Amino acid sequence: MQFFKFVDFTKPTKNLTVFENLNTIFPSTQRIYVLHSMDGNFLSGNHAHKKLEQIVLPIYGSFKISLDNGLQKVAIHLSSEAAKGVKIFAGVWRVLSEFSPNCVVLVLASENFDEDDYIRDYKQFLHWKDGNLT
Repeated sequence: MQFFKFVDFTKPTKNLTVFENLNTIFPSTQRIYVLHSMDGNFLSGNHAHKKLEQIVLPIYGSFKISLDNGLQKVAIHLSSEAAKGVKIFAGVWRVLSEFSPNCVVLVLASENFDEDDYIRDYKQFLHWKDGNLT
């Protein structure tokens, strides 16, 4: 996990969020998607990736992201007001939850969609991690 700041300009008539020099932070962006219109009880993620890395950015509102690398668990509250995102490395279980009303989340992914890259069962994830930690 790696944190980074982005620039957020707030004026009475508009907000402007700027992401610059992403090629130095995440040069391999292959896919970009947006999570929005989520119910506050909605859970996103609840899986891990074998190869794919992601940058998760709160564009509007806030949410909780829980990360688990098989040895350590951490829960982080991300908010557009803090102008901070997180990079999630491969081999980390992630769950996004507790979305504020009208929350918008931007996700940059290092790979195109590949179902074979997903680990969707937590017990399988732990078994996979155990095999990759030795």
